[in-house]
Amino acid sequence: MGEQGLKDNRGRSKSVDSLTEEECLKLRIKELETRNNYLEMENTFAKKLQEIQRSNQN
Repeated sequence: MGEQGLKDNRGRSKSVDSLTEEECLKLRIKELETRNNYLEMENTFAKKLQEIQRSNQN
């Protein structure tokens, strides 16, 4: 299910329409931080894989 499968759907949450501007901005920041963490992890994994491939070629 991709990123949707990783979302925490426990508890009550407000619909996006009923959020204040500040709450919308906080939600957007949280989404961007999550995306950034994912991309950093992906980048680290790719670097490690290249390092392993290079060490196996020698």
